[in-house]
Amino acid sequence: ARSWVDTTTGGVHVGPGYVAAFVDYHSYAQMLLPPWAFTDALPAAPDEAYQTGLTDALVAGMKAASGRIFDAGPNLFPPDPGTAPDWAYGELGVRASLTVELEGEYYDQHGFCLPAGEIRSVGREQSAGLLALMAYLRSQGDQPSGLIGTHRPEVLNTSTPSGGGEGSGGGEGSGSGEGGGEGGDGGGNQSTTPV
Repeated sequence: ARSWVDTTTGGVHVGPGYVAAFVDYHSYAQMLLPPWAFTDALPAAPDEAYQTGLTDALVAGMKAASGRIFDAGPNLFPPDPGTAPDWAYGELGVRASLTVELEGEYYDQHGFCLPAGEIRSVGREQSAGLLALMAYLRSQGDQPSGLIGTHRPEVLNTSTPSGGGEGSGGGEGSGSGEGGGEGGDGGGNQSTTPV
């Protein structure tokens, strides 16, 4: 397991060693876009059902907070290669990975620059969305995909006496990010608190 320091109390917490959720906020189109953005193909089962359930939960949470209805699905825009959620899902296996296109219809005159009076309602709406995301992670699991990414069983070296693959020679990542470089770092400190 990985650890990180809580800067408010100075305590050290042991984390799960993976990213549970990845949310990329954009302005604007009022949509939730899980992977895949680069193709019309959907992720394989069971990840596709997990992602659909996640976006359904966020749509409901945001609607309850603001009354706005968000469209959800991976195929709402034309193919868009190189999105961060596609990377988080494809490379790290983060099933709870999506782009949130904030409030405003695509051709809204205020899309990129909301009037000051509307900003708080968007903040409340997105806070409700994050609470729905956390509830979904708790109820449906926050583990990475077993189908894709660096946490697949065949990628991790799980035959070590310590019982874990992280930092045990198999490594994670490919030169940067969590696990860094060749062979992984064996469980160093993280600078941010995971979801």
